[in-house]
Amino acid sequence: MSSRFRYILILFCCGLFSVTTTFAQQLRKHKVKPGDTPLLLTDIYEVTIADLMALNKNLNDSLVQGKTIIIPETYRLSEPVQLPKQVFSRIKTHKVKKGETLIGISKKYNLDQAVILAFNGELSSQGLRRGMKLKIPVYRTEMVLSYLGNSLKTYTVQPKEGKWRIAQKFGISIPQLENINPDLPETLTVGLIINVPNIEAVDLDAEDLNYFYYEVPAKVGFFKLEQTLGFTEAEITEWNPIIKDKGLMAGMVLKLPKPVLEQPEMAAEEKNNTIALDFTDLSEKKLAVILPFQLDNYKLEDIEVLKGVFSNRSFLGLSLDFYSGMILALEDAKAVGLRVSVDVFDSGVDQVTLNKVLNSKYFGAFDAVIGPINPDLFEITSSRMNAMDVPCIAPFNFPKVSRKNVYQSVPSDLQLKEALLAQLQNDSSIDKVLVISDRSHQVVSKELKGLFPQAQLIYSSLDKDGADSFFITLEDVEKNLIQGHNLVILETDNIGFASNVASVLNGLISPVRSIALATTDFNAAFENENFSNSYKSNLKLRYATSNKPMDTLGSADFIERYQERYHVYPNKYAIRAYDLTIDLLYRLGMYGGLDQSVGNLTAAKTLENKFNYQKLPDGGFTNVSCFVVAYDNYEIKVIAE
Repeated sequence: MSSRFRYILILFCCGLFSVTTTFAQQLRKHKVKPGDTPLLLTDIYEVTIADLMALNKNLNDSLVQGKTIIIPETYRLSEPVQLPKQVFSRIKTHKVKKGETLIGISKKYNLDQAVILAFNGELSSQGLRRGMKLKIPVYRTEMVLSYLGNSLKTYTVQPKEGKWRIAQKFGISIPQLENINPDLPETLTVGLIINVPNIEAVDLDAEDLNYFYYEVPAKVGFFKLEQTLGFTEAEITEWNPIIKDKGLMAGMVLKLPKPVLEQPEMAAEEKNNTIALDFTDLSEKKLAVILPFQLDNYKLEDIEVLKGVFSNRSFLGLSLDFYSGMILALEDAKAVGLRVSVDVFDSGVDQVTLNKVLNSKYFGAFDAVIGPINPDLFEITSSRMNAMDVPCIAPFNFPKVSRKNVYQSVPSDLQLKEALLAQLQNDSSIDKVLVISDRSHQVVSKELKGLFPQAQLIYSSLDKDGADSFFITLEDVEKNLIQGHNLVILETDNIGFASNVASVLNGLISPVRSIALATTDFNAAFENENFSNSYKSNLKLRYATSNKPMDTLGSADFIERYQERYHVYPNKYAIRAYDLTIDLLYRLGMYGGLDQSVGNLTAAKTLENKFNYQKLPDGGFTNVSCFVVAYDNYEIKVIAE
């Protein structure tokens, strides 16, 4: 199996399942019948009154006929305990006096009304009458040995605790927690008292991060598990002793050690010193990565389908590319002594899947969350993380809402535009400025006229019907050029118009008249095959971008390691993931937190991207680092940072 498919296997197995254990309340339901009392139900179902009351908050002595009561699971102790128990002794008679009521009589004898009704059936048909002689049971209290115990206890919700964290503390799933708390709200408030299993809580801060959790699919045995996971039946049973008692069952969640990513041993002097060694915070850094793998759409045995994923720009392919770049960044961080743990989650592309992810684990312990990619899903995630003061980083997308915990890692279009214009205004070599645009870009062209008052505006011509023809002639441009250095700023997103202008300008270059081309919006119209590289090089096309061309010589170590492991050249998603992760880890290691690093550059050696986060006026942070680049002799070169 190739290296890339081994990593797919790791993604299928690691970090995508939440922990569950053996506690599972088998709840029952009882419809109240005449004569039923809480104590009677405890005898019938062999449960404690405390458990019965815990699941039925408004339960009282006078049970409403037809009402449904939740019955807890019988919980037997290993050793009996002595408990007081009401034991029937004898019957006494009570003669009803004038003005007496059933409520008053029940209080007098400290009995449930239902008990008196059960011993006096005529009350149901005749009602209570003066002179009636009622049978009143008399009970005595005896100490008896009982094997019954309380399966539940109460727990007070602590700060920053949600359903997932409490469920994990007591070894149950979120549905199980909701089962034993019928009226549990969606969001838990500090101080709320809830039911939990009557066991000791697990210290989650001391949880072993070297394990992952795998849910056993239907109709899968140990042989298939060994093929899929690489663990023998004996090893799986050793890590999951419950199998000895209950056997392997579908839906069972297995605890297994995480796969160790193989790395070639390198001499100290050969290690890639991507991160400087001046960390001030050497505590373990915990990252969460939420990407749209959509693993539910694929099966491990569908190798041909998975191979096809990489020939298309699918969500799985993009996610794997991003994750592959992260892995190399994590290895470089660990190589210089920074301890890092990463949990990877599959957000899918829908809110339902994302909510399952966000409810599957307590995210308050993470130093940062990267993703999701989808703006709507990122909005939901950042909102949830904001309540826990966890930074949320947008890897590619532009967040819809700026919050105090949101970090936009890609410079905005406005920042790119301002960077280009600042460079152009500082370029003293320019003798004449022309602004050419199609009719839909007149606003920006007039804005440019304001920045360059001496500039000439040229718009695309109109056809006979008054519509934009997206065309200019050589004569339209030539009459506005001068001898010397001419700068043309082209504003369009029309492929045909961009190539038309480039062709015209290219034909007007002469020994005494140079022409340079720039755009404030480098879009698909400038990357079309009709806008050839020769046009770009001849016109020294200039634009602002979030990433510079990778220095293949200076990045040879990264490229070699990546190709050796994945057998492909790293694409822009893998490179960006590496840069984003390496910068993030350096910030956490040097400053202890993202917010403390704001306004500071790091010494992390990135490949194509740089990061300089600045605070936004309406909250949150944005990366303001970008590059102004220009084509020169068929190469893209940085002319300003």
